[in-house]
Amino acid sequence: MKLEYVCKKIAVVGSLLGGLLSQNGVLLADTLPPDTTVPAPQYSSPLFATPQDFRTLGIGSAPLPASQNQINVDEGTLRGWGYMGDGFHHRLFEITNFNGMNSTGWTLAQWKTNAGLVANSLDDEIDGVAVNSIIQKYRTTFAGNDLYIRFPKGRAYFSSPIKSCGISIVFQGSGQDQTNLIFGADSSWKNNAGTGPLLDSSGNPIQDKFVDGVNICSTSTIGNVPDEDRIELRDLTAAQAKVGGNNYGFYGVFKPSKNLYTHNIKINNFNNCMYIVNAGGSQIENTSCYSGINYFDGNSEPIGTTDPTVGDGITMIGRGAFVNHITNTIVQNYKTGYTFYASGAAGAVGPFEDVSILNSAAGNAKQCIKIYSSKADYSPLEYNIDNFSCNATSGFVDAQSVGLLTIRGGDWLVAKPFTDANATWKGQNQDFFRFCRVSNGTLEQAWLSNDGNGAAIGSYIHVFGSNNPCGTQGNANGVRTINNYLYHHNLQYNNLIVVDPTATSVTVRDNVFAGLNGAESHPPVNAFSWGPTDAASALYQGQPGEVASVAGSVASVPNGSPVTVATVNLTPGMWECSAGLIAVAGTGTSITTTQVSFNTAPNSWPLAPGYGMSQIPGSGTLRAGPHTFDLTSTQGTTPIYLIGAALYSGSAGLSGSGQCVRVR
Repeated sequence: MKLEYVCKKIAVVGSLLGGLLSQNGVLLADTLPPDTTVPAPQYSSPLFATPQDFRTLGIGSAPLPASQNQINVDEGTLRGWGYMGDGFHHRLFEITNFNGMNSTGWTLAQWKTNAGLVANSLDDEIDGVAVNSIIQKYRTTFAGNDLYIRFPKGRAYFSSPIKSCGISIVFQGSGQDQTNLIFGADSSWKNNAGTGPLLDSSGNPIQDKFVDGVNICSTSTIGNVPDEDRIELRDLTAAQAKVGGNNYGFYGVFKPSKNLYTHNIKINNFNNCMYIVNAGGSQIENTSCYSGINYFDGNSEPIGTTDPTVGDGITMIGRGAFVNHITNTIVQNYKTGYTFYASGAAGAVGPFEDVSILNSAAGNAKQCIKIYSSKADYSPLEYNIDNFSCNATSGFVDAQSVGLLTIRGGDWLVAKPFTDANATWKGQNQDFFRFCRVSNGTLEQAWLSNDGNGAAIGSYIHVFGSNNPCGTQGNANGVRTINNYLYHHNLQYNNLIVVDPTATSVTVRDNVFAGLNGAESHPPVNAFSWGPTDAASALYQGQPGEVASVAGSVASVPNGSPVTVATVNLTPGMWECSAGLIAVAGTGTSITTTQVSFNTAPNSWPLAPGYGMSQIPGSGTLRAGPHTFDLTSTQGTTPIYLIGAALYSGSAGLSGSGQCVRVR
């Protein structure tokens, strides 16, 4: 199967997740204000006793409605503050009529005084000024209350980020493709008539401008958030006007008791999609992020070792934050798709726990997921990644520090251009699943593939010991790699699965290796590199069907006592052993009974019947086994003994031979 892009079909969630409580206990998700119906062809609002046509009265409405102070901000209230959202540019210096007032030539100070607006420049677009003015007004007037802003259909321009700190806000659009909020400026923009470049208040063509999208308490730090906010973004698109800069579609600093909720939104063209600090209980669902930069488009990758100027998709930083879930979400063309970082000074870090990513994807990334901690001896806990799709040039999951990590299912594709030399490809010699200080981790039922390209990687999976490249203290412990499908046609690699000697309690079993023609009966050459000192591993390096010989003899055996006839040393795995034994009578000797068995201890019978034990009268040939030895949890080699005994008068010897065959 050839995958050039990760295309995740986002499932539509039928009902919103519960518990979306506002600061005052109001169910923000269930008590939405009614839709404002606008009688065609008037652009108005029922908030006015006499309907106002905003197309003829100019920007704003005359007079300002009393509802300008209502907590639920509908279309009429937005337009009362000057919001247009009609896809045209309306800078302050261009507006000649605002709320019935002649605003021609107003200075910035007059806009602030006469209209009560929050603005930074006469070149500011009125759409963004209106929204920020509403937030500032309501924050000071209705302290402790929540704000609900319903955006109408249309395209609105924002010269500055939407900024807030100290009030919970729901930003409700009219549909992901219906409400478009455009941030910053693009020097290629034309004027509203389309006859020339868009000019600023000085008469010069505007310049490119890069700003954040939604900015919540951005001047606060992780341990010093002055106000608590819950932010919801629904049914809208936030896009930067032009690709570039180093800005964020969403940047928010929270207290763990407040959080972010997104549903059915797009964030496009920002260098970084979302940066969420210390939010507990955040839910990101049906969200799409696209950087606008082709980090890897299937045919090429930036030449050389320098990465392109693109940031990360969704970053979550936590210290004392719990229960953050991402569902049905895709990030495209970022260095790292999803980053989870337990942050804080020494002694203050953590916890950052209970994170899940379900039915989501990272496409055309350098690496898809990274989990780590600022403290070398603390690991975030309980991370679940289920049915994830990844298309990456240098790494799938970089699990530097994490406990209780489960990665289940999904598609994991090594993305390397067919036309690029390995010298310019950033995945050269990389380990794509890195388990550093991972305690109790599972990778199961996943599909790993190079899509048949000739990539030269280090390994698909590397379980590190104490000397790891992540800079963490301690080794991986209790990592299980089970029932995965590893496709490797044309793949160049050192080993597909690597376990360092000091990684402990590692299990690798029931994985399927596949080439051009599908599943293979035996693992390929150099499939495994395994630490021989691991005392609890189920990895084997041999192939099923491997044979270990059992042969030996004893010239003189004690009468009636068990003795070791032959010894075979078996490596970890599952073995089926069988052997034949014959008693050789000395001159004038009469043998009355001969007995044989396998055992794991020398010169003794097993404690209970079994181990292929058999007995015959006289001195004929008898058979031990077949008996299966499960050595999948052993270290190094395990000796298996062929034990024999004879009851006789005179003298006797024993001779035995056979084999053990690996079945797993």
